[in-house]
Amino acid sequence: MAQASASPEFGTWLDTLKGYVGEQVAADVLRSQGAVVALTAAPNQPEWDLLVNGEPYNVKVGVDPEHVARHFQEYPDVGVITSPELAAYFPEHADQIIALPELSNPALEHTTQQTVEAIGEVGWDFQWPIVTWRHRGFGSSTCSSRARPTSRRACATSRWTRPTRAGAGG
Repeated sequence: MAQASASPEFGTWLDTLKGYVGEQVAADVLRSQGAVVALTAAPNQPEWDLLVNGEPYNVKVGVDPEHVARHFQEYPDVGVITSPELAAYFPEHADQIIALPELSNPALEHTTQQTVEAIGEVGWDFQWPIVTWRHRGFGSSTCSSRARPTSRRACATSRWTRPTRAGAGG
């Protein structure tokens, strides 16, 4: 873990992972409230992350409202799921925003850090974000050539299957 956190890419990777965690948290919270929620088939789809009762939403987490503003400029008809703190910057879009306290930056940072620490406890020595890969369920695959041999063997022998849209959730 110390090796990964020392790299310059770690912060960006951690932010990306925090975004994926935010998608899962949002889906879980909304499902617990009775909504029908489905995740996109691909994690890099730019327009929306979740269908909530058939309506597309993009999950935006963090502390900088700029990425929410950019989303509304590029996709004015697609709603946003975010923290109440970020939602407060956009009263003009109140009818397009679902604000969830569970998406507050401190809560997501804590959950994401716990995830990273749990991976470290497993003893995997990884060179790329295996959690991100697993999160979206990309099916069985061998790991990249940058992975250490023990990690590559673990990935090659794992049977990780892609979830269906109805049961998406990683």
